Amino acid sequence: MTSNWKHRTLLVAVLELAVSSAQGTQHLVAPGDDWQKLASRLRSGDEIILMPGEHRPASFTMLHGTRAKPITIRGINRAHPAVIAADRVGITLHRPQHVVLENLIVTGASIAGIVVDDADGSGATESPRGDPWPANLVIRHVSVTKTGPRGERHAIRLAGLQDVRIEDVRIEGWAGSGLELVGCHKVRIERCRFIGLKNYSQLRAIHVRGGSQYVAIHHCRFENAGDLVLHVGGASARGEFRPPLADDAPTGSQFEARYVQVQHCTFIGGNCPIALSNCDSTLVRNNTIVRPRRWVLGILDEQDDPRFAPTTRGVFGANLIVWEPGDLQRLAYLAQGVEADRFGMHQNLWWSAEPPDLREALGPLPGEGRFAQMTIVDPKLDDHLKPTEPLAELFGANAP
Repeated sequence: MTSNWKHRTLLVAVLELAVSSAQGTQHLVAPGDDWQKLASRLRSGDEIILMPGEHRPASFTMLHGTRAKPITIRGINRAHPAVIAADRVGITLHRPQHVVLENLIVTGASIAGIVVDDADGSGATESPRGDPWPANLVIRHVSVTKTGPRGERHAIRLAGLQDVRIEDVRIEGWAGSGLELVGCHKVRIERCRFIGLKNYSQLRAIHVRGGSQYVAIHHCRFENAGDLVLHVGGASARGEFRPPLADDAPTGSQFEARYVQVQHCTFIGGNCPIALSNCDSTLVRNNTIVRPRRWVLGILDEQDDPRFAPTTRGVFGANLIVWEPGDLQRLAYLAQGVEADRFGMHQNLWWSAEPPDLREALGPLPGEGRFAQMTIVDPKLDDHLKPTEPLAELFGANAP
């Protein structure tokens, strides 16, 4: 009996080793090694495993795995992430396909922590069809810290990609955007955390622009994370759009971003948690916003190209907003020329200890007035920013 058990155990171990070998080769990288030299040797299913310690930056072009066998760049595990001392840029990937980045810390970049784009290494920045590059990229369990500290220097910059998942990423201290999406389609961002640090400009936590669409931002947390914390839209240069802008596009037919969802997120501080500019069909629903410092919502018009329409068909609903007396200049900012009735203001819960007359002085809300706003219910937030007042339970990030 004992002999048979030992035999079965040995057989299982051999089979597991065979499966691991069939999946690809593990390349172990010691701290200080030039690991980008591995580029020509990497095949589907291979892993670059950065051993614990401080590693050099690296750049790769055309790393192509498959859906079943992606190429992975990782630390040993979540408990022992590898540290990349970025200097200028930590990790650069040009036109990757089916690549996973995980269990990494990228720190100290003066330009960007992680850059992934559709450039081919020769200066071209568009795929043959002009559509975003089919990247099938996954970034998870990664931290990017201390990027910048001033100017348009981004912790993570993705440009001209489609099919991207960003999960359980932590970004602390950056200059321009914590996460910059330019001309990206079908991006899912979940359970990420953005934390502002002193002496970093932190203009935006997430910026979605350049024709980006189908972007889902769910269950993320933003702590003192910028001026325009979550900025959907903007004023992108013509060459940044994917697909490219048509010269003969009708007036008012183009958008900086469309079909963006922001749900079950928590915003603490920040000058303006939600800013929408020249975007279409943005859903901002079931989020908790605590102590914003200027406006809760900004609807802007930053594009001077007549082909672009102002923000339209947006929905802001079931959100829970709490602030202290004196925090806000106004509830919402509406740029000159933007038509308020293009925006849908559904029911939200707004609460402050400010007297009602002071709350009224914070100005009207944009959008159609079909839904009464709840303004007299104190949600009584607990230490986890979850409402303990039953009437407030359907509002905010913790709503079912």
